[in-house]
Amino acid sequence: MYARLATLIALGTAVLFVGTSSVLLAGEEENADEARLRQLLQERVRVAEKAVESMSSAYESGTVTLDVLFEATNKLFRARMEAATTDAERFDALHERFSAMRRIEEKVHALWKSGSRGGEANAYYAAQRERLTAEIALRRAELKLAQQKQEQEQE
Repeated sequence: MYARLATLIALGTAVLFVGTSSVLLAGEEENADEARLRQLLQERVRVAEKAVESMSSAYESGTVTLDVLFEATNKLFRARMEAATTDAERFDALHERFSAMRRIEEKVHALWKSGSRGGEANAYYAAQRERLTAEIALRRAELKLAQQKQEQEQE
């Protein structure tokens, strides 16, 4: 009877050990997968930053349209938002997008005022639209953060 009980205990311990090992291995694989995903997300941000730099130069030289620059800038924003792991990083992404759109709007406005190529009315209003869209998103985030802070202070 004791031999049988000892065998059952040994089998139970072996099953528990194997089960725990499987869980640990699965956790390690999951961590490796998460690390690889994080690496890919960061790489996409770096590539998107280079694309925006390239598109900015191309726009200034007249080889791409303003819409292409907007698209590249918005893709960078989405890449930063997906890579963000904290509210602060997401807020920084919103702020950077607003700043980028404001810089573009200022350039187009200067062209518009001087009557130069690239400053046509449609480009100017498109630049305003993109800046306003970015600013609205930023202001909403600011309001949300202020509201959260106020709620925490009331608790």
